[in-house]
Amino acid sequence: MYFPLKYLIKWNYLSVVHVFILIFDIHIILGAVQVFYSCINGLDISLTVTGSFRHSGIFSIYLASFLPIRLNMTKSKLDSIFSWNIFVLLLVLLLVLSTHSRTGLFLYIINLIFLFYTYIRSFYFKSSYKAILLTMTIIFSTVLITTLIYLKIPSALGRLFIWQNSFEMFCQKPIFGWGFGGFEKSYLNQQAIYFKNNLSSDSYKYKIVAEGVSSPFNEYLKILVEYGIIGVVCLTIAFKIIWKFSRNIRNKKEYSFLSP
Repeated sequence: MYFPLKYLIKWNYLSVVHVFILIFDIHIILGAVQVFYSCINGLDISLTVTGSFRHSGIFSIYLASFLPIRLNMTKSKLDSIFSWNIFVLLLVLLLVLSTHSRTGLFLYIINLIFLFYTYIRSFYFKSSYKAILLTMTIIFSTVLITTLIYLKIPSALGRLFIWQNSFEMFCQKPIFGWGFGGFEKSYLNQQAIYFKNNLSSDSYKYKIVAEGVSSPFNEYLKILVEYGIIGVVCLTIAFKIIWKFSRNIRNKKEYSFLSP
């Protein structure tokens, strides 16, 4: 992937963005097909709408996270309210809701605020009821966060339980981690150790999430577990390269991984 992307960046950096947008559009179509297939076959949509990912929650987060980039590339071309942008917004919302992912829905709402921030800000400063609007915003935000937490309280507790065990795995091999795929191979053993050492009645509430755990539901934590501190350092360097790349684009300079 390095050389094709390097060539595309040198030829036209926007072409790289278009490649990822094409992948995003394919995922939207794939997700819509999975929704239709699940409906006509009576399957649980929240489990079957996964795109090319193995987990519906991860798929939902991917859609919500990439949405601003997708819309930003077409906002200057299609300004009608019935444009492709509106269609993408509604379709992604449908897919996010179908996955029952709280994180995906939260990210979707945050991105909506980000996308329409200019209009929201203008409306707020032109309004004569700023205090009322601010109070309503605080109340809405509190109700939304509370609802998302208590909507699936066993899942929320299970997520914290998985994070706790994942951190224990990191502490066992903090430098180099457990290696590629190490989380999926070793997590259940770590979980079994927890249940063996904690036989109280409180531990049984976590057994609802005790099977089929293949991800810690946190990519940074997964990197920490599988690649240790070395992996985190490499990730930091990668973020620095991406930031440098974006800075050079703004300054209209030719980008190089080796430039100072």
